[in-house]
Amino acid sequence: YISQIFRNETGVKLKRFIHLEKIKEAKNLMTYTGMSFTEIAAHLGYSDLSHFTRSCKTYIRITPSELKSQNGIPQLSNVGSPCNVAVTPEG
Repeated sequence: YISQIFRNETGVKLKRFIHLEKIKEAKNLMTYTGMSFTEIAAHLGYSDLSHFTRSCKTYIRITPSELKSQNGIPQLSNVGSPCNVAVTPEG
């Protein structure tokens, strides 16, 4: 039920929003800490590095290594998300 309300209000699936927030935090951790990808994955609640990598590829279409090398988080199109990672509405 909460997922339906969230999607109706934002145009974004709650699950997608949560994953993008995690990826945003991962980028911050990559930028401002010396944490490894494995440590970041565990810190953000992923079961392992492979799960974190799949999440990145699914939601932003790049790997954690590619994300780390970018100057900022990729923009996927803006729908007024409360986070800095813009998200795409899904049908």
